[in-house]
Amino acid sequence: MIQETELFKKPYRKSFFEYLFKGLELKDFYGWGQPIYSPVNGEVIEIENGIEERNPVNIFNDYKNTLKVTKDFMQNGASSKIITGNYIMIKVDEYIYALLVHLKKGSVNVKIGQKIKKHDVIGQLGHSGNSTMPHLHMQFMNSIDYKIAIGIPFVFENYEEKQNGKWIKRTNMVPKVSDVIRYRIE
Repeated sequence: MIQETELFKKPYRKSFFEYLFKGLELKDFYGWGQPIYSPVNGEVIEIENGIEERNPVNIFNDYKNTLKVTKDFMQNGASSKIITGNYIMIKVDEYIYALLVHLKKGSVNVKIGQKIKKHDVIGQLGHSGNSTMPHLHMQFMNSIDYKIAIGIPFVFENYEEKQNGKWIKRTNMVPKVSDVIRYRIE
């Protein structure tokens, strides 16, 4: 059984109260600015690289931003870039596309039309778009239009799952929502 503290470790270096009341600088989040590796082989078909990140990160301001951009997108026809922020779309084949969003401004280092391989560094973890703190949103789908696309499960070739304080190697599986996992490039 996974202990609650393993699931809810804070993703930042400062106190919860500082995050809640003052807000935290992007650099205070463990993952911010870390490299993002391509999960697949394919061709880059869309990118955005110039959207500002909100700094400092504040739960109230970011929640307010989420409400605003969702309304602007759903009701007012605003660009999907207010949701995705900086992003990369990769075409794997005719009916498989990978979308990686919320990247750090200026970090996307691939170009449209570029062929990439699994594990190539393609950008950095950020906090752009409809994001409440720095993280990577990655989705796989059957269409380039993610507003109407059907999601496709992504099977990890290998990863480790934490169970009873030990890391157990997993192969060709889809992690469950409750799993605590780590992925290492081999």
